[in-house]
Amino acid sequence: METEQLAPGYEATVGAFAQMLRSMESAGDPNRAAAIIVDVVKRKNLPSHLLLGDHAVQGAIAYSDSQIVEARTWQAVSSSADFGQPYPVEMPADKVAE
Repeated sequence: METEQLAPGYEATVGAFAQMLRSMESAGDPNRAAAIIVDVVKRKNLPSHLLLGDHAVQGAIAYSDSQIVEARTWQAVSSSADFGQPYPVEMPADKVAE
């Protein structure tokens, strides 16, 4: 990733992120990724999300796991918006900042 000269107010955020990206080695092989995409689009049953590379897979799994935990934590509150469900319900306890 290349960036132009950043305004001073963005060095700590955008600049730091760009520096982190530049320092990472790419694990992905663009030729393999292209071949996989070509093979996948020829299939009848396409994935709703095609993750390419182990970092993408591990990140998606971690994010999905956190979404499941959050959905279960807030399930009673979420369901209480429907007719016929108990209301009001107790909110989940706030997390204590570490």
